[in-house]
Parts: sequence; structure tokens; C-alpha cells
Amino acid sequence: MAGSETFATELTAALRRSKANTGRALEAIQDELGLSLGREGASYIYHLRRGNAPQSLDDAEKLAQELVRLRGLDEPACARLLRSLGHPKPQAFAQGLFSAATGANMKGDLDRAESDFVTGSPILQARHFVGRDYEIRRIFDWWQRVPMTNIAIVGPRRSGKTSLTHFVQHIHATPTLQRREAHRKDWLPGSAAYRFVRIDFQDTRLRKLEGLLRHLVTELKLPTPAAWDLDHFLDIVGEGQHWGQPTIVIMDDIDRGLTSGELGKELWDSLRAVLDSSISGQLAFLVTSHLDPALLAERESKTSSFFAVFRTLPLGPLTETEASELLSLAQLKFSDEERTWVLENSRCWPVLLHLICDERQFALAGGDGGDRWRQEALRQISAYLQLL
Repeated sequence: MAGSETFATELTAALRRSKANTGRALEAIQDELGLSLGREGASYIYHLRRGNAPQSLDDAEKLAQELVRLRGLDEPACARLLRSLGHPKPQAFAQGLFSAATGANMKGDLDRAESDFVTGSPILQARHFVGRDYEIRRIFDWWQRVPMTNIAIVGPRRSGKTSLTHFVQHIHATPTLQRREAHRKDWLPGSAAYRFVRIDFQDTRLRKLEGLLRHLVTELKLPTPAAWDLDHFLDIVGEGQHWGQPTIVIMDDIDRGLTSGELGKELWDSLRAVLDSSISGQLAFLVTSHLDPALLAERESKTSSFFAVFRTLPLGPLTETEASELLSLAQLKFSDEERTWVLENSRCWPVLLHLICDERQFALAGGDGGDRWRQEALRQISAYLQLL
């Protein structure tokens, strides 16, 4: 299917309706949509919004289904979106999604229960995010200072680094009903003035110099340079008027960016130059990595003064108090012995707590009062323990 301006317009309108109808941040919606399509979060949705259509009919139909689930499409809008993609029967397919006549329709999917525990993907909903109180306070304290502090969140794979970045990016724009009671509203005074740009280096397009520069220029709403190279990029971003508001550039999984042959030492030196030119320290970077970025850069022979500006924030397990709070999310009614078993076997890592609780919830829903849930949980967490 060929991409089209009409498709890009319909998709953008659907995303804005989803934002209005759900009260969620647009970035969070795009992240969830991209992940639900089996892609790498919001970066894939940005790709579609540029008029790059899904590659197959199945992908187009799945996109429509997910946008309906996210309350971004009514039936006429759904048909228009599919028509813009060249779907052979857009009206009939849209009617099928909204029909209440059959049991196997999208309407039933809209009513499905939302899991209290997230396994295998980042936590995007604030109400599922528990703990990390020290780290959150630390990050927002650093961002209130002038100049703002550049932060490297460092921790093992699957330790929750990406989930934490989504939380600090979106929590102040999250409606009260979608937060947990423990989530403050005043961590970052004047939060509405802050703008965020997210770079997910899992997206292979962002591990290429032109793709990365295009993404930064687009998200920062900067003038288009004459050419997509570092010289022209620096001419644009070096102009001080572009940094009149606090700006946070999130580089998730910078490990992958550092291993890219196209993102050499010259890029990182250029980003340091951009930092130095920003007005009154109004620009800061937040990166995630499984090791200190300076060590990774040295390993890849890309040592740069850019990596000397970061304050490192290690990410380990939750505290026992935080882990116990997570266990109370769905009122699973653990006995004291079971609670102790969960804390010991999860070692208080959030990904393992979510996985174990998900197994416990499944067992209770099926009326299984035995210990099979423990055996299955241990089997599944064994693979994660090699990463933590």
C-alpha cells in the first residue's frame, strides 16, 4: 500500500481524538499503539504519521482495530482511515469492528479486563507504576536547577529503566484518576513549560545519522536544514532562540546508539556543543544504559566530552516497602508465608514481581488453590534472572 498525505492526516486526527477521549498524553498513546502493533513504540507511529503506510492489509486492519480500542476512531473515521490505505472493503470492515451482532468483534475487545501487572513490555500507565520514589525525586530535583542536570540511568536489562523514563516524562500531564494516590502533582513546578523529545535506539532508523537528525529537528520543531549532516544541523540548533524553554532529550537504550557505525564520535562531540550553546542551561539529556555511558563510549572508541556531563543514577531492585506496595495492587491476598516467598524469589525486582503476581492472579481466577502458580512463576523468572 502506498503512503499518502490523506492517511497521515486521518491517523493524526485519530491520535488526537484518542488523547481527548482518554485524557492521556499523546506520547503515551503512541508508545502503546506502536507496542500493540508489535513494533518499537512511538517511533513506528511517527513513521506512519509521515505518510508511510503499513506494509500489508493485515497490518492496516490491526492498526484500525487498535485505534478503535484506544477510542481514536468512530465508525465513519475508521472507514476513512482504511479507505486512505486502499482497503478493498473499508466500510464493511469498519462496520464489522463496531457491530454488536457477533461475539467475536472489536466491541468485545473494548470491554476486556485490563491486567494489573505488566510483563514483557515497559510500563506506560502511571497507575501500574510503583516505587522508585528516591530516583523520581532525584531526577526532578536535578531538572529544577539551572543549568539542568544531564542524567544517566544505569541498571541491568529489564530493571525498569524505560518504564521510569516514561513515568517522569508523562506523570505531570496524567489525569488524577489515572494516577496512584502516592503520585504527587508537584514534583516538577512549572512542568507544563517543559518539552520532551524521546529517542528510542531500538528503532534502527534512529541508529543512522540522517534518521536521528531528522527526528530531532522534527520533534524540536526546528527549521529544516539545507542538508542532513552535522554541519547544517549545528547551524540550526546552535541558534539560541530555540532553547527558550526547558527541553529534555531522552535517549533510551543509548548502548545501541553507541554501537552504531553511523553514529560516530563526531555526533557525540556535536551534541556536547549543542549543550554548551543552549541558553541558561535550558537543555538536558536523560539517557538509559546497562553500563556507565562513558565506559561504553570508550569501549566503542567513541570517547567524547559529551559523556563527561552526566550524573549517574543507578537503578537496582525496589525497596521491600515498595515491593510490598506492588503486591497490594490487585488485592491478591497473599498469606504472610506467600508474601515472604514472593519477595525472596523476586529479589524485589519490579519485572519479576509483576510476573509472579500475574501468575498468582491467573491461578486465583481459575480457582486453583494449589502451588502450581509458584512452579510456573519460577520457570518463567529463571530467564530474567540471568539479566539482573
